[in-house]
This record gives sequence, structure tokens and C-alpha cells, in this order.
Amino acid sequence: MKTTHYSFACLLCILLTSCAYKDEPTYNNSKGEKFCSLHHQRLISDNGFAQSPEVCILPTDEYTAIAATFPNHNSDLAEQKSELYTLPVKYSYCQSCRDDLSKKLKN
Repeated sequence: MKTTHYSFACLLCILLTSCAYKDEPTYNNSKGEKFCSLHHQRLISDNGFAQSPEVCILPTDEYTAIAATFPNHNSDLAEQKSELYTLPVKYSYCQSCRDDLSKKLKN
């Protein structure tokens, strides 16, 4: 009976731990550099622009589902300032995530 309780407790711990695990879009190497978890490529840092708070552009469900598979694309930011993108930001992205998202959206 004790072994059954022990086994059950171990199984419960494993299940709870696995439920708490969240796959992160990036990881840091031993030098502190950020990498894309999907492509294992170092992220590129750049200056760009985010949407102003007055602007609200809602993506379609289809776009959201496709973009979620490429976690480091940052296509919601712009490289150039415009009427919609006015807030300067520093951001990081994975070139492969951007390229793959672009290819997938063209299909």
C-alpha cells in the first residue's frame, strides 16, 4: 500500500511539473546571447517603431494561428517610422522566423 501511495505521489509530481512547463520562444547561451528556440539562430537586434496607442489593428484568426508557429518574427513592428508606427523601440527578431512566416503567408 505504501508503494502505491509513493508511486501515485511521484506520478502526480511529474504530471504537475509537465503542466507547468512552458516552451519559451528564446533562450540564452552561456555568453548571454539570445537565440531563437525554433531555429537555434542568434536573434538580430534592431531599432524600429511600434504602433501608437491610438491605433488598433486586429489580425485575422488565420494570421494569428500562422504567426504563432514562428515566435520571433516581430512583424507587428516596422523598420521605418510612419503614420501608424510612431513609437521608437529596440527589438530582436529571428531572420528565419520572418522568412518562414512570409513564405507561409504567401501560400
